[in-house]
Amino acid sequence: MTPLLSVRRLEAGYDKTKVLSGVDLDVQPGEFLSILGANGMGKSTFLRSIVGLCRVFGGEILLEGESLRGMPAFSRARLGISILHDDRKIFASQSVDDNLKLAARSLSRSQQRSERAFIYSMFPVLKDRINQQVRTMSGGEQQMVALSMCLIRQPTLLLLDEPSFGLSPRLVDLLSRAFQGITDRGIAIVLVEQNAGLAFSSAHRCFVMQSGRFTLSGTPEQLTKDPGFSDAYFGIEEMGAAGPARVDLHQEMGNSE
Repeated sequence: MTPLLSVRRLEAGYDKTKVLSGVDLDVQPGEFLSILGANGMGKSTFLRSIVGLCRVFGGEILLEGESLRGMPAFSRARLGISILHDDRKIFASQSVDDNLKLAARSLSRSQQRSERAFIYSMFPVLKDRINQQVRTMSGGEQQMVALSMCLIRQPTLLLLDEPSFGLSPRLVDLLSRAFQGITDRGIAIVLVEQNAGLAFSSAHRCFVMQSGRFTLSGTPEQLTKDPGFSDAYFGIEEMGAAGPARVDLHQEMGNSE
């Protein structure tokens, strides 16, 4: 079966600076992948390269077997790639429902109603605030609006960059449970996240990125048993002796759930 997304020997970055060096990844329809790693290792750059927001020096990105080379970001979005950036893209002065309608304006009215009903079933907190101006909501609730705006566009591939940022533990738990409903619709998820509990909660496979390349991969269970995972996850090898003290990963995951 042809993967939904294929990344081959990808080298990407900004201006003349390469951040990624030879990254390979396949994503199947409805698959949930998590990418973990310390700050500055290239995780966000990897997502941005897929949607056409950084410079690709070499390699190939294929969507359903077709190359995205030279394709602008808006064209990739029309093909079904949606990204939640680490900074929220919302209409702060509009209501929750108006934000969803604006994001779904390319859909028919019946499609919009169906998609909004799906989103409100996943995120009841938004349904309770359907007519509330987004700027008056908490940061975590605004993050839910931004994610919902990505979902309502009916993507086939959803890229999430640190979605737990600013969310309370209750909303992180809600987000974790929502992932299952999203992948059940056949939507593939690639999640960049430092919250190990969230990253492992529903992922089929996980990858650890260090210095612009994947150094470890496996199921959540496999990675937690890998003796090198803790060092890779916290970037200790890259940071050297000045790196952070070792942390019990199981305790870290428990604290984040």
